[in-house]
Amino acid sequence: MKFSPRRVALMVVTAVFITLTAVVIAGWTLLRSQGLSDRDFSELNPTEIKIDSRGIQSITGETWLATIEAQGFAAAGDRMFQMDLMRRKADGSLAELFGQDALVVDRAQILEDWREYARLAIENASPVERQTCDSYARGVNRFINGHKYTAGIEYTVLRSQPAEWTCIDSYLIAMLLSDQMSRSWSRDLDMVAWREKLPEEWFEFAFPTRHPWNKLVFGTEKNRISPALTKLPDRTLRDEDFVINPGHDPRGLNGSNSWAYRGKHGFWLANDPHLATTVPQLWIPVKLVTRQDNWWVTGVAVPGIPGVLIGMNEEIAWSITNTAEDIDDAVFEVSGNVTETSTRIIRSRQGGEERVVVRKTPRGPIVKELPDGGLVARQWQVLKPGSLRLPVFELNHARDWDSFNAALDGFKFVTLSFTMLDKNANIGLRISGCEPGRQNNGAWAEGWQQSGWTDVCVTDTRPRLYKPNDGKTETDFLATANERLWDDGKINNWADDDRARRIRELLTDKDSLTIDDMRMIQLDTTSLFHRDLLRWVLANASEEALSGLPREDWQKWNGDVTACDTCMSVVDDMLLAFDQIILRTLNMAFANEGSPLPFIRREMKRARVVASIENPGILPALGIDKNALAGGLAKLATHAPDHPVKPWSERNRWNSQHPFVGRIPVLDRLFSIAPWPQYGAAATIRAERPTHGPSMRIIFKPGRPEESLWSFPVGTSGHIFSGRFQNWSNLWQTGAMASPP
Repeated sequence: MKFSPRRVALMVVTAVFITLTAVVIAGWTLLRSQGLSDRDFSELNPTEIKIDSRGIQSITGETWLATIEAQGFAAAGDRMFQMDLMRRKADGSLAELFGQDALVVDRAQILEDWREYARLAIENASPVERQTCDSYARGVNRFINGHKYTAGIEYTVLRSQPAEWTCIDSYLIAMLLSDQMSRSWSRDLDMVAWREKLPEEWFEFAFPTRHPWNKLVFGTEKNRISPALTKLPDRTLRDEDFVINPGHDPRGLNGSNSWAYRGKHGFWLANDPHLATTVPQLWIPVKLVTRQDNWWVTGVAVPGIPGVLIGMNEEIAWSITNTAEDIDDAVFEVSGNVTETSTRIIRSRQGGEERVVVRKTPRGPIVKELPDGGLVARQWQVLKPGSLRLPVFELNHARDWDSFNAALDGFKFVTLSFTMLDKNANIGLRISGCEPGRQNNGAWAEGWQQSGWTDVCVTDTRPRLYKPNDGKTETDFLATANERLWDDGKINNWADDDRARRIRELLTDKDSLTIDDMRMIQLDTTSLFHRDLLRWVLANASEEALSGLPREDWQKWNGDVTACDTCMSVVDDMLLAFDQIILRTLNMAFANEGSPLPFIRREMKRARVVASIENPGILPALGIDKNALAGGLAKLATHAPDHPVKPWSERNRWNSQHPFVGRIPVLDRLFSIAPWPQYGAAATIRAERPTHGPSMRIIFKPGRPEESLWSFPVGTSGHIFSGRFQNWSNLWQTGAMASPP
């Protein structure tokens, strides 16, 4: 049969159209089918998994282990790709998915050999810890084996499948979280140069052990006399001194707020952990129930780790902030100290292999080789024998102060501030982990002879404070915000006291507070530090320097970003320039010409500036004229008419995205989340940065979920067409919250 050219063309077009339609339908169906379905839930009978309208998982099983297995299944159903990335980051196997670009990250990670440390930890785990971990892994693998093409569209794009989950993977993720909160060994190396060059008094100023606003929670201040600052040569500040180096950022990333409060109108536990923000978000909100003992716990879980990390049950609620105690040291070693050598293989997506030699000393793994042939080992509490544990069963089943403390005795590998509030309004604060048995300060790297730790972990002496409800004190609270909690005379990783001071101020602002007051405190955007710095500039700058600037508005500003959006932008630039000038002055005085001392990213960064504006003797000792400094800082607010000051909320917009965004052409648009303005700053309770900030907000009343609130920045699912990829975002942006199940 002979067809006309026109008919042939029509047939070709029709065939192409049908093919494209089929491809689109297949692609759409594939996208919509990712994750869990109602059929998956029914197959788990008699264990029940329900997901409510806000995407919250409620999991009910006959026993703890049955419930945990179902939790692993549900977590994988919503977050398998995220869980996979986290374990690969911890294990040094990202290159298998992403190829050559990930090799640098994998090489550094494999040197520490976390997988072997996790394996040893599991061998020594208690029976209930091992059973819990294995049950969770069974649930994850049940999902993996039954959902070859629906574990995440990311696997289809990368032409990969998730490997089997093991208990080791859960421990690897626990190590990864601890590393993010405690890593400081590389800073210790940079501190060596400062320690060698600066006299004792200037070293103490540059790296203080306490913030001028600090108030201890445990114990009292030890009496010590700081040596007087030796006078440095006078220097003339030039315009280039006020040009901000993009690499110099003293604002910090550390943050988390928590407080337990009781008053005439009620009692609540509030928590907003500040972490690197991610898409999907870190936390999985979940309720776990066991029929056997009529027990439940509601809270948030970490993808890949069983149980609830922050939450409440019928008797108590608990929260977490990073204690910021230094549990991570760099140690100078020699090759003769290496006691163990092994080889690990990195496999790349392109098919190649790379062998990495892993070396260990009694202090820890070798993480760096110096130009002179010397070695650096990482001595980290997590890697100490018997330290790495996951006692989530004990934590989730704690019912009072005593059982709460018994549970925390098992959290030896990480130093966290756990705040507890029970249903009788009793308040407690306990520090987990172990204090390293150091011979030295630990703030700078030293030789292995001086840096050995004792391997004994004593938990019964860890700091704790209990405030029982005696019925006499109408209002009381315990609050932490990563600030210095006790005086040990060491340079830990404490945060500045801006947030802690503001929280104390707001918790005592009224005779008694309500749950809405708790919410508004979490959303507070007032920086006392920025207010004080701006007023110092106004008091010390010349009339010429202040000419044309909104002096009256500045003088009235109370530090609230929402009251003056551009004020925060201006004063934050002042902070950067001020701190940069301090460190540059110390470099000029003590560093070798042409070899500047390294910039060190520490958590207590604003303390230098606070001390400089509150202590009238510091700037003269630095050789800096305060009027010239204030005038130069004021001029930072002078902008050309066509380049006005950009509001802080626009400079500080949310900018966290899924790993595919910017890396996978076209498809990445499906994963993209529109940035939104953020009014918080590092020095405010609402400590927001573009890729770092509150990872959730909770306000719990123990045993009463219906009288509790929580909120999340993005969504509960990692699947873009699940309807839960960013289902919490609108509530989050407006400051609203909802009750947990």
